[in-house]
Amino acid sequence: MQKTRKKTRPGQTDIAKTLGVSVSTVSRALAGSPLIKDSVKQQVRDAAVKIGYRLKEAQDFEGFERIVVLTSLDAFRDTCSSMYNRLLDGIRAEASRYGGEFSIAIAKSRTPIPDAVDKNLGPKSGCIFLGITPDAATAQNLVDRGIPSIVCNGLDEELILDSISPANYQGAAIMARHLLELGHKKFLYVAGTDRATLRLRYLGFEKYIERHGDFSGAGILSIFEEWADQSEDKDERFEQWFKAERGDATALCCFNDGAAVWAIERLQSMGVSVPDEISIVGFDDLPIAEISDPGLTTFHIDWIQIGLQTVQILHKRMMSPHSAPEIMQISGKLVTRNSSTRV
Repeated sequence: MQKTRKKTRPGQTDIAKTLGVSVSTVSRALAGSPLIKDSVKQQVRDAAVKIGYRLKEAQDFEGFERIVVLTSLDAFRDTCSSMYNRLLDGIRAEASRYGGEFSIAIAKSRTPIPDAVDKNLGPKSGCIFLGITPDAATAQNLVDRGIPSIVCNGLDEELILDSISPANYQGAAIMARHLLELGHKKFLYVAGTDRATLRLRYLGFEKYIERHGDFSGAGILSIFEEWADQSEDKDERFEQWFKAERGDATALCCFNDGAAVWAIERLQSMGVSVPDEISIVGFDDLPIAEISDPGLTTFHIDWIQIGLQTVQILHKRMMSPHSAPEIMQISGKLVTRNSSTRV
């Protein structure tokens, strides 16, 4: 006599197989994510009903009362604004799965949370620091009050709060490897602000050159550290730096795409051909990298995925408030365009 197999309840994997889409698409569609087209949401719901999936199961977990994103105006003022908008898209999409209020507030970097925000925070709240890192006292206060909090696109060097960011060190090392493989040996570097994540980018580039370029005498000749300075003479200071420090450098690595495209424009105005005379690479793969002339070689980051993961870690923190803080890095990939070439 054949034993009858117990029937299992249909799940989101079954919906995904029925429609030929990913499970994450199904999950976001059922949660009402703004990243999913309405037509796809309807197809997912129709398929769910057809196979007997209980739609109410999409909300069978404890949600937030509210999620607040604290960020700065500076994040949305320059070429990085598209990056932060993508991060917000991911955060909003995933936050919609957990219910509750969602809001965004402006805060100053490393300063206490605005009183209007702070008074409404509690153990069922979620606090996301987007592109800013609170000072140790503020971070510890949040932990002591049991308020789930995370630094998104940053690093809490005090290891008080959870943090999530791109794989900055490893990504920059990949950029260094790309240039070495093209035959470059002498490099210039344009640095950004003194954020921990940006320091990691420089270290990743520098250490890879040191480890793998010694046999050929490869090295970084000079660093331009004034890109973040918005003084009127910044262009002139960059030109003076380049002329004085260029030496036999054949490649310029920039800490992000905005700086790289700016450097391309400045060098072209000086009559320096990119990449014929010097190759240039950036980091982040923002829209400006693709429309730059020449197109910019860079390191692609899935910013929406970082936003999604931010909320998932935040929810995990709410459910396990006493576990050790996490540091998560999201990997990326090299994107080669015409701004870099073989020597």
